[in-house]
Order: sequence, then C-alpha cells, then structure tokens
Amino acid sequence: QQRALVDDLRPDAVSIAHREITATDPDDVTAAFFARCRDAGVGVQHILYDADDVDALARSLDRGVVVSEGRLMTLLVLGRYSAGQVSDPADLVPLVERMHTALGSVDWAVCAFGAAETDCLATAHGLGGKVRVGFENNRLNADGSIAANNAERVSRVIAALSGARGNR
Repeated sequence: QQRALVDDLRPDAVSIAHREITATDPDDVTAAFFARCRDAGVGVQHILYDADDVDALARSLDRGVVVSEGRLMTLLVLGRYSAGQVSDPADLVPLVERMHTALGSVDWAVCAFGAAETDCLATAHGLGGKVRVGFENNRLNADGSIAANNAERVSRVIAALSGARGNR
C-alpha cells in the first residue's frame, strides 16, 4: 500500500522504514520501487530503528536494491521498540558511529519517543544531526508532563538547543 501511495502521489519526499519496505517482497520488487522514486525525483528518507537496520540498509545499497541520487537520507528513531517506548540519548552515539561506518556520509536526523526526547535531540544536534520533534512520536516533556501542543515540544527543544536548559 505504501508503495502504491508513493507511486500515485509522487511527493517531493517520503520517509520509509527500511525494515518494513524490505520485509515481504523480493529484492527486485523493492529495487524497482526505489528506482521509480529516483526517476520521479522523490527524495527517500530511510527510517532506521537500530544497528541491524543500519546494516540491512548498507546491504541493500551494496546489492543495488536501494538506489540514491545524491546524499543518502536517514532518520534514526530512538525508543520505538524499547520497553515502554523510552528513548535514551546514550543509545545515539553508537548508532551514529555504526551509521557512518556502514553508510559513509549521510544526511541524518533523529526523532525519539518518551520524556527523554529533548535530551536525545540535543545530543543528535551536538553530533551534527538534524532533529524531528513532536507528537508523531512524543507528547511528553522532560519532567514527564504532557505537552499542551506540539508548539510546546518544539519550543522546549529550541530552548535546549540554544543552551537554555532550565526551560526544558
């Protein structure tokens, strides 16, 4: 369904979980999809949940299943498959190192689940990554309170990134 939707809409960009897009179909079907994205100018951001996903994407690139025009884009997702969907900034450094070793220079971003989202995103920013904030993954502030809206989450991340750590 996801492939048909991308084929029909031809968006400028799409985020696709590598483990999901490669789970059921043979390599040639997946390769044809990524080739159609390339040919239609659809930028693909590869969602990666852990080091196994990083390695799987590297293998897909080596086999020609994934094709990329220009710089490869990734989104590292912290906490999605942990107990209670709790992210930890300590998980990020080894994952980023693995990504750079396996994939080389990539355009990468991070999103995180749970109350540690702000700390995870500040860590990602410090490592040179981009950040994706908010309600798709998280509604909790660092103190465990529920944010009133996504603007609150964004403002707290901005405050953390600008050094106003006391406002988290």
